[in-house]
Order: sequence, then C-alpha cells, then structure tokens
Amino acid sequence: MPRQTVPPQATGTFIPGDVQNVLRKHKSAAFERWAAQLSGFADRTLISKPEDSQSWSLSTWLLGDIHVKEISTGCEEIVRRPSHVRQSYSEYVALHLSLHGGRHAIVDDQAFFMGPGEIHIHDLNRPLRFVTPSPLSALAVFVPYSAIGYDPSKHRTTTSIPVQSPTGQMLRNAMMAMRVDREQMQESDAPAVAAGFSGLVRGLIMHDVSDEKVQHLVADSRTQLIKAFIESNLTGTDLDTTSLCRRFCVSRATMYRLFAEDGGVAHYVTERRLVHAFKQLRTTAPHRGRVKEIAESLGFDDHSHFNRLFRSKFHLSPSEALGLWCENQSAHAQSAEPIPCA
Repeated sequence: MPRQTVPPQATGTFIPGDVQNVLRKHKSAAFERWAAQLSGFADRTLISKPEDSQSWSLSTWLLGDIHVKEISTGCEEIVRRPSHVRQSYSEYVALHLSLHGGRHAIVDDQAFFMGPGEIHIHDLNRPLRFVTPSPLSALAVFVPYSAIGYDPSKHRTTTSIPVQSPTGQMLRNAMMAMRVDREQMQESDAPAVAAGFSGLVRGLIMHDVSDEKVQHLVADSRTQLIKAFIESNLTGTDLDTTSLCRRFCVSRATMYRLFAEDGGVAHYVTERRLVHAFKQLRTTAPHRGRVKEIAESLGFDDHSHFNRLFRSKFHLSPSEALGLWCENQSAHAQSAEPIPCA
C-alpha cells in the first residue's frame, strides 16, 4: 500500500492549518507550547534556562497553499530523526531567512550555518538537526513540492542563496512582503500571492533561468506579486515606479516591461484605485463630504481630476455612484435581509 503524504499541519500541528498567533509572557510556558507543537515532527530540547532566554513567540498564517511562519526563540535544539520522517511524511520545502541571530544546521548529513546573510532552502522530509546558540528571530515559508516542481530524487536537499545577490534580494523582498502586508491583505488576494511566490521560487531555483519559458514564468510570477502588493496598499503613498522598483529589486526598464500590457505602473494603479473608489461609493451610506473623503484616501487630491477620471471610466459621476447606495436601500426597504456589499 503506498505511503500517504501528510501536509505539515497534520503532523502535530507543527505548521497549523489555520491562522494562529501564539505569544507567551512566561518563557517556560511558551517553550512547552512549542514542544507540544513539534510533537511527532521533531524533538525539541531547551539549551538555556527559560528565564535566561528572550520572549518566545510564534506566528503562522496561510496564503493559499503555502505556510508562513515568524518566530523568535531562545537557545534550543531541534532534532528530526529518521523515525519522525517515517511517521510524518511531508512533501514541503522550507525557505528560511534569519532576521537576527542564526542556527547551526545539519540536514541529511550536510552541515551549514543559517545566518542573516543567506536564504536557506531545504527539504523538510529529511532528518535534520538545528542548534540555536543565541536568541533568534527568523521568517520561514513552507511551499509544497508540487507548487515549485521539486523532485527529491533530482534536486538538491539543501541550497543557499546570498541575500545580496539579485536572486536573493528578489526572494527576500517577496518573503518580507508576505510578512509586512498580511494585515492589509484580503482573503481573495492570498491565492494570487501564493501562486506568484511559488512561481518565483520555481523559476529562480528549480530551473535554468536562461530557459525562455522559465523567464516568462518568473516575469508572470513577479507581476502577480507586485499586483497583489498594489491591491493591498491602494491607500498608501509608495506605489510609484521608483518605490516599487526598490521594494521588488527590479530596474525601471523591467517594471515598465512587466506592466506594458496594463498601460504602465501609474495607469494600472490609477485604474485599481478608481475601481476601489467605485466599490466604496456604492456600498457605504452617503453623508456630506463622503466623495471627497474616499477620493483623498486613495490619493486623489485634485477633486476635479478625480471626477473626470471617474466619469470617463464608469460613465457616471462619483455623486451618482454614491446615490446607488440609496437606490439599494429603497429596493431592500421591505426586506429584513442585509444589503449586499458587492
């Protein structure tokens, strides 16, 4: 009978399947919680006394089919033995970025140090040993084999990418974007972000980037990530070409090429802001100054310019769009059902 593949969240909730935030003020209690979560996946040993360590914390969240984990730990040892691998078979690859401190690691007899200068990628379905000699803060992303085309019989068990390299900068920024923007991200954005990140890893790491098909894959994945970031930050002020180039480590020429079919970055951002403005205007109760309030929140300081753009796109004025709410109210006046907001 073939062995069943079990995702990490089913193996002692090492990576919980639903969004969790775990933070303990008492360090010993936090350590015990962590040890319980690792049960079945690996053994954990506290090296220093709990009261000598910094606050232990763990946050994990789901984005589509990938898992993201942010951790802060004291001194510890984690050992995943062959028996753990047999009991908790998981087809996931981990990308690890140390933000502060580091770990000594042995994965499948390959020894290395996981420090802030590199992004380390390794197969989770292998025996491993991590020793954290001092307080550590890190970000990790767990991606299914299938999402990146990883084949343990063909691809390396571990690899590392310097953060300062072009590939490293791109991956680091993508990982950090998922960490920073998760509070603003809509649930509907998660699949696109996950697909974009997985495609980026697949193109940059698993294949020859000189291949033309892979180049298209990387470009498409990068564009998805940038668009997901824009969609989650339409009220922000850092959506100009220069800021986006800096965040995603691409040249202006590359950014222009990625958004050529959308009329350029500025045009795409304006279009998305207009759509967002329309949704807000037609689904919120009108009051004096509401149109101005929504326009300014989306970066439209010139109200006449906003009105012209809005009318050109939707063939009605912002005030008329706001009036749609009143029409919906009238249509539902006799109904006890809530008015749909979409």
